[in-house]
Amino acid sequence: MLAQNRWIRIAQSPSALLAGAGLFLLAYFALLSPSALEDDFNGVRIVNPKDLLNFLKNETESTLAKGVPVKITPAYSLRDFDFFATNGEKPQMKFSGRKANFYQKEQLLHAKDDTVTMSNNTVVTSKEAVYDTVKNVIEFYGDVVTTFDNGVVVHSNYMKVITRPIMIVTIPVTEPVSGIKHQNSSTITFKSYGLTYMDQEPKEVHLTSQVYSKLIDEHTTEVQSDQAKMDFTRNKLYFTMTDQKPLDQQFVLTHQGTLEMKSRIAELDFKSPNLDMIYAINDVSVHDRTFSSTSGKATFVEETNQIRLTDFPQVYQYGSDTITGELIIYNRNEDTIEAKESNAIYTKQHGE
Repeated sequence: MLAQNRWIRIAQSPSALLAGAGLFLLAYFALLSPSALEDDFNGVRIVNPKDLLNFLKNETESTLAKGVPVKITPAYSLRDFDFFATNGEKPQMKFSGRKANFYQKEQLLHAKDDTVTMSNNTVVTSKEAVYDTVKNVIEFYGDVVTTFDNGVVVHSNYMKVITRPIMIVTIPVTEPVSGIKHQNSSTITFKSYGLTYMDQEPKEVHLTSQVYSKLIDEHTTEVQSDQAKMDFTRNKLYFTMTDQKPLDQQFVLTHQGTLEMKSRIAELDFKSPNLDMIYAINDVSVHDRTFSSTSGKATFVEETNQIRLTDFPQVYQYGSDTITGELIIYNRNEDTIEAKESNAIYTKQHGE
């Protein structure tokens, strides 16, 4: 048990501690948990000292976690435990698991088959976790499933969490990540390498490398980028590129059916139950069936199925001149193009 982030201990002489520990272990194994003992030693009720030390040090099971002093006998060994950490009178965290060892000198708690509930109701489960009670850091290993308080569910094989003073989640860029978020009648899925999250406004989930995301509602919109920010407070997704690639490869790719857009930046707005807008920004090119254009910005309006081009837009038509204007609107339903500030309207004929 932690009180104000410290273990509660009663100072005793070494001999009294040894005697007390012996009595505690005898009572625990003989009276309190005989079934658990049978599970570990296949029904054998007599335990020799070597087996007991192996049990305490978890050596009967493989260890995924790094930095665990498995060759040292832990100060405490717990089964089917519930552990609470507080900050004064304010609950900070609940830590539950099938089995755990606490190492006094290192101030480490090593748990297996654990569930951790943070103060903001973020819940993490994993095969193993190591909690550094001094640094307020938890590292999770194996089948890590994180359910954030905003409803985003993330799967990974490793994750590091700083619990205080602000919860900070980090998955390194070497680790594959996948996730899902149900948003009203739409669903957002994503894959990446690496992730970060900080529990303060705007509470953005940052995807750090090789991002692939899908927003599924009446249509399916796919986006590929180097990085992404997922802001579920404002219901926006931001996709960007890094400058580590050649300039001609630094494009976010956005697809919806026959529509293809390339841009340096892409933003998706889904304030309604479904996708509202797609904003493609800087060095934009758009292709849709026979339609082809370049511009500084393109705005796709889902409700009207229109693409609005601004910032020196140009539309290239097969067999005809380039169309320019202050604003060009492509109506996907009618397959027509309107050019504002140039008094030009072009309607494609069937077969063009």
